[in-house]
Amino acid sequence: ELFGEPVNPNNNKTKRRIGIVPQELAIFDKLNVVENIDFYCGLYVTNKAERKQLVNEAIAFVGLEKYRKFVPKQLSGGLKRRLNIACGIAHKPEILFLDEPTVAVDAQSRNFILEGVKKMKEQGTTVIYTTHYLEEAEDLCDSFVIMDNGRNVANGTLDELQKSISTTESIWMQPKERPAIWNAKSSRKPIIFRPPSMPTAKTRKRRSMRPLPHTIWL
Repeated sequence: ELFGEPVNPNNNKTKRRIGIVPQELAIFDKLNVVENIDFYCGLYVTNKAERKQLVNEAIAFVGLEKYRKFVPKQLSGGLKRRLNIACGIAHKPEILFLDEPTVAVDAQSRNFILEGVKKMKEQGTTVIYTTHYLEEAEDLCDSFVIMDNGRNVANGTLDELQKSISTTESIWMQPKERPAIWNAKSSRKPIIFRPPSMPTAKTRKRRSMRPLPHTIWL
């Protein structure tokens, strides 16, 4: 059930309240920006005057006013993503599914999309946001579900998830034996290599510094 009503292909009343923006671009190559958005909005809104207003609002929301007559091949990757989002939100859904909307977009479009998601939240839209970018989820979401191979492995608020994870770990180190390579003339004494900047025995007293030699055993 969704909104207290059964979900089925023929329940247009419930479908009208849902918006979906898939990861793959769901736009028509031969339709321009206005026509693409109008097509998807028309699936839910039959009144032409109302639909025209909704299309214009969606174009303004994603910042595509300058590209109204552009077809997708004339748009950059980031602008195509914005168009993809506009197609899914034009009918003003109450719940919106966003599937990785910032994949392969430039920094400017990414920030624009994230700010748009925040605005939709402020306007009362429930957003189901899927992403691999944890910083996006932390910035946008109030509650989280971590999925692995279709399984819910953890869920809760950010604070609850952080408290559920141990932040300590033990590291065991096994030292190796010193290499059995000796210099015959050294009488088994270590050879000390000092970088040029390191004080020598003559300058050590003058500088009052303790040397920090690099030791290689030969």
